Amino acid sequence: MVGAGPSGLCLAAELALAKVDCVVLERQPRRAAETRAMVLHSRTLEYFDMRGSVRGFVDEGFRYDRYPIGSPRADVDLTRLPSRHACALAVPQFRTEAFLEARALSAGVPVAYGAEVSDIVPSAGCAVVAVKHGVNVRHITADYVVGCDGAHSTVRQRAGIAFPGTRYSSYVLSADVFLTSPPRPGPWASFSRVGMIILLPAGGDMWRVIVYDYRDRSDRPGDSLTQDVVRSLMRRICGTDFGWRGAERFSRYRCERHQVEEYRRGRVLLAGDAAHIHPPTGGKGLNTGIADAMNLGWKLGRVLKTSAPDGLLDSYQEERGADATRVLRFTDVLLRFNTARGLAWRGLRRLALEAVLPARPAQRFLADALSGLGTTYRRPRERPPTGDRIPDMEVWDGSGSTRLFKTLRSGKFVLLSCRDRPSRLLPDPSATSSVIMVRSEQAGSMAGTEVLVRPDGYIAWSGRAPNPSLTAAMARWGAETPMSTRERGSR
Repeated sequence: MVGAGPSGLCLAAELALAKVDCVVLERQPRRAAETRAMVLHSRTLEYFDMRGSVRGFVDEGFRYDRYPIGSPRADVDLTRLPSRHACALAVPQFRTEAFLEARALSAGVPVAYGAEVSDIVPSAGCAVVAVKHGVNVRHITADYVVGCDGAHSTVRQRAGIAFPGTRYSSYVLSADVFLTSPPRPGPWASFSRVGMIILLPAGGDMWRVIVYDYRDRSDRPGDSLTQDVVRSLMRRICGTDFGWRGAERFSRYRCERHQVEEYRRGRVLLAGDAAHIHPPTGGKGLNTGIADAMNLGWKLGRVLKTSAPDGLLDSYQEERGADATRVLRFTDVLLRFNTARGLAWRGLRRLALEAVLPARPAQRFLADALSGLGTTYRRPRERPPTGDRIPDMEVWDGSGSTRLFKTLRSGKFVLLSCRDRPSRLLPDPSATSSVIMVRSEQAGSMAGTEVLVRPDGYIAWSGRAPNPSLTAAMARWGAETPMSTRERGSR
């Protein structure tokens, strides 16, 4: 992995779980101590729950029960999400990276800082990476190289993968400030004729302030931003500075939207901002990168450690590329909604805030899109729920009651029986397999079936076992075949 950001560190831990030897190379001399991306959405918290690390985030993060859209009636109620983690959390990116790095290090993954990748030479059977460490250059031969090195990815450039997209005319001003009189305890947003402001609490009296200044069209450098500039913008847009008493960080940047044409070219793969960037609206960036890592990790692990076909990696682009396209469209619409100018557009926005967005269908759509719970990997000819996210539920394994997400902490597939008499699916505890077999009585619409759950919590197959299509699905996804019906019966 090239890049020790959230995507690279999460992917490293996933590969270590699959017993794959890997290393993370980071050109910076040390881990950054910047807030940067801050919002962790519900699906990301579920991913961390599947690996047993969510408690640290929950204990440290500031909980959001609502996400601001622009008026109290239109703001998205996250507490109704169908998840054990029906919320979003504010966690500074440097703390998220610290949690992920600790997990990778505890699994034995080396994280090399000050290691700059200068060249990559892929071939049919490997890739040779040239790494500068101080004045020394070392060459590393790897089975695969994954570029998690951000929007200006060296890996992407050296692999010759195009990164088409566009730049918006809109600029975003962002600052971490201390406010003594915020408008309400939770996230808040407001529009005026001259701009929009979003306030996201970060814990204590620190807030992330995001400003869209409708008059800002200049190309002046971001370092011209000062406390006085941001404070005066808040007063001009909202009529108050909310008890401003200082700030820690400022940034100003022009929004862009890009996505690679190929997530994989031979032995080189891309994840996170190296594969896609989009406006910050909705706080989706870091979460989309974590989803990339969770999708790619188990697939790469099975290609390297089992007889899974190399073509399994092609499904990474198919699934994550389609989801990133949806995220880019969603954030594009939100940005245009937030920055719409002119009397007619402001009138339409007011109508949407008052009448359209508070309606239940719109709220459900926004909640699914923001949280990531609505992400599906369905294929055109597959029947639901194949490809859908599976919710956490109480299950029974050979030793007693537990939660489905806890069984996924091993990084294995789970064969879940939702039938009345599923005991025949439970193997001898000493049996070795990459499939864990459990049963549940909380199956809902899946009652009467068996469900094969992927290590990232999506449904790979559903039906009645034994079934030839189950065997085919397990071969396709790189899962070992569980014990046969005769073997189960003999036990």
